[in-house]
Amino acid sequence: MEFAHVDIWAWVADTQRQLHASGNGRLAFAMGEIPVQVHEGRFEQLEALAGEAIGQARELGLPWVELFVRHWVLRAHVGDRAEGAGVLPEAAALLEFAQREDARDCPHAPMVVQDYVMCLANIDGPGYAQERLAALDKVLERVDESWSCYESLIAEYAYALVDADRAVAALVRVEGAEVRLRDAGREPSHELAYARARVLFALERDQEAVEAAREAVAPAGTGKAATVTEALSGPELERAANILAGRALARLGRLDEAEAILPGLEDIASHPRDWPGTAAALEPLVTGGAVDNSWQIGRVMRDWISYLDSAGSYRLALDMALTAGRLAVGRGAAWVALRLAEVAESKQLAGAEEEIAALRASAEALPAPVPPAGDVVAAFDAANDGGADPEEWVGLLLAGRDAAADPAAADERLVATMHFLGFPGAAADLLWERVEREPSDEEQANTLVDLLLTDDDDERIQRLSGLLAEPAPAASHLALARLHHARERWEECAAEAKAVTEIEPGGETAQRARRIWADAAQELEDIGLAADLYQQVVSHGGTEEDTWRLIVLASSVERWNTVRLAAQGLGIELSGTEGPIEEEWHLVRVVLPAPDGTMREVLGLRTGPATARLLIPQPAGTPYNVGDVVIVDPQPLEPLPEDEKELQRFVVPFRGVRLLRPGGYTSWFFEGAEPDDDTWAAFAEALQERDWHLGVYSEDDDTVTDPATGEEIPGIYGWLAVPAGVKPAEADRVLTELTAGWKHPLVWTDLAKAGDGDVERHERIAEEYDL
Repeated sequence: MEFAHVDIWAWVADTQRQLHASGNGRLAFAMGEIPVQVHEGRFEQLEALAGEAIGQARELGLPWVELFVRHWVLRAHVGDRAEGAGVLPEAAALLEFAQREDARDCPHAPMVVQDYVMCLANIDGPGYAQERLAALDKVLERVDESWSCYESLIAEYAYALVDADRAVAALVRVEGAEVRLRDAGREPSHELAYARARVLFALERDQEAVEAAREAVAPAGTGKAATVTEALSGPELERAANILAGRALARLGRLDEAEAILPGLEDIASHPRDWPGTAAALEPLVTGGAVDNSWQIGRVMRDWISYLDSAGSYRLALDMALTAGRLAVGRGAAWVALRLAEVAESKQLAGAEEEIAALRASAEALPAPVPPAGDVVAAFDAANDGGADPEEWVGLLLAGRDAAADPAAADERLVATMHFLGFPGAAADLLWERVEREPSDEEQANTLVDLLLTDDDDERIQRLSGLLAEPAPAASHLALARLHHARERWEECAAEAKAVTEIEPGGETAQRARRIWADAAQELEDIGLAADLYQQVVSHGGTEEDTWRLIVLASSVERWNTVRLAAQGLGIELSGTEGPIEEEWHLVRVVLPAPDGTMREVLGLRTGPATARLLIPQPAGTPYNVGDVVIVDPQPLEPLPEDEKELQRFVVPFRGVRLLRPGGYTSWFFEGAEPDDDTWAAFAEALQERDWHLGVYSEDDDTVTDPATGEEIPGIYGWLAVPAGVKPAEADRVLTELTAGWKHPLVWTDLAKAGDGDVERHERIAEEYDL
């Protein structure tokens, strides 16, 4: 693979300028925003924005831009999200894409190699060490210290050498790169200092590792160079360096220092990349008595292990299972430790056999639990009222279930406790026995489906459906409906749920099936059917929540009589007896998705139980605008204030569900120097008389340059929304007339272009005022 040496971020800036100039501002914005979203962990927004950007890049025939965006999305998955096998196909596909003739010279092509080897490291670092080194060798033959990605690739090479049990060679490689950088007149970055710290830790040179980790988070101005990539990922690098320093300090016996430097569990809750190192750091702190070895720590680690396993990061999951298992042994939680040994063993990765065997032996050597005197169920219930230790009670319930006065009740509590501890598969094993004995117990079967869905055990749900087919056919179809619902197979879900209602029209099983069927109908864009189904749910004795769901769905298809009847059932009296519901209730904040993937609050007026009319003009390209009537979910997104005065001022936020009726407005951007209050008020009033709307988006500290004095003066910008039927030429003429004679003119270049207006005038003003 040949790489042309192009400055990565200079290319990004130049490409953004070209995209803006060609009218592709959304794609230009995405190129700047996507790397920021990756490093800030805004992954839902990232997926939305990146999907659109990739599509635009393909339409425009821009393979470099497509590679850039796909690289950053993949970096989010293999980096902070610590994903492995699940994204390996995309990592391999992008690596192949980067070798295409029209993409291989992209300055981000070398980073695609790093994405690929990071993915392999997540899956099984030691197992893929040689493959990682081979891939990096090829790219480093053509990337030298003059590239901004050089240090990232060297760091990744060092990690692969450590996983190949060649830590000395890794240190030589890192230190050699630092020498080359200094010889070239560049100071090594914080990223390379962190790589050196990781290698030193692997060599058990812990004091030096601590010093290198501190060097990696040294503040600006201390001699370390910050690459652009690294500057964006500052918090991520700081957490990683502190975790590594904590591990080294703990191994040095300096437990208080180690505990102080580690981030809190709440600080890393949304950063899976930090979980393995934190778990490894906690083990010596717990065994040294600096941190309590509580079941709560075990429960957190169990969630981490489950995530890493589902993400296909099998080596990371295995290592953490061993750590968590040893801690469980230390707490005397034999059952938990044995389950964790099973988790580790299930990964079937080489090199861990002895550790797994040692964990299993330690757990089996623990004393067997002695059931409490009397009935175990009564004892459990009494202890549970006072906050019982669930790890202890798993053992006690297992020991005492056979002698329980009510074995079914003992098993019910045992299943719930196993599930609570994060072992739904083990809970399902126990409950399966009862379902086999009592297949007509539909509540028990539904609980088993809950457990199997949590455990991602689709095959056993299929088997369960077969087991229930004759004794409980409705429950059999419901099990499959729930499986298809969870896997988003909507047509299959609808078919199975429909079968339930045909077999058993009444009862809770049918009600549950109708709700599931309604979800599928919405996903299949049959809102009318979803409304029909919820009408049936309500007529069969549904809950208040069901009635609200009916109101939302019926409003969406404008069945206003149904809405009125449902609202009446909730004690809400609406005006009128037929036709659309158009009342004026109160102001609301409607939370809607913005084009950049974020969520935006738009001020609106609630016009009915599940409708609101938007009041503020939105930027062009936004799929909603002032005057639009939208469906809202009536469940407030924030708790209502308890104080009466605060409640009166509080504007309730609701989630926007879908557009009901467009208002027909078109938005045009304006900007310039802010006029005085009287001038602006007269301008806004004149526009309001025409039913035009202004939306000011500028902040109080926004400024422009006065061309007469060169001084900074207050600036203003926003969007003007004009009704349907108002042509751009007319809007341009009206604005020109209304702003004639202003001391500082406004600019509306896009509108002027669309209306064949005086574009040169607007461009000249924009240049003069440095807009």
